[in-house]
Amino acid sequence: MRIAIAIEYGEINQANKMFVELTENMQNNLYSNEGPRRTISVNTEKVQAFFPEKNNTILQLRQESIKVEEDYETVKSLIALDESRSKAKTKT
Repeated sequence: MRIAIAIEYGEINQANKMFVELTENMQNNLYSNEGPRRTISVNTEKVQAFFPEKNNTILQLRQESIKVEEDYETVKSLIALDESRSKAKTKT
């Protein structure tokens, strides 16, 4: 009985998770020779805080910080849009 409840709870949480796509500025790029950046998808539920740094934005997640190319206002609007979508999903 506990297993069934855990599966149902996990499915509900998976349905509510929303992601935004951003461009990460990587300091030590070990993954490619193209340049020190890559496209990432960030779960907005994991974002603890975000703040501007020059022309970029720093996202503080639960266990790390990520520097992204998008400016503060762009990140703020993406996260706000994502939150409004997830609220709309829970109402229906």
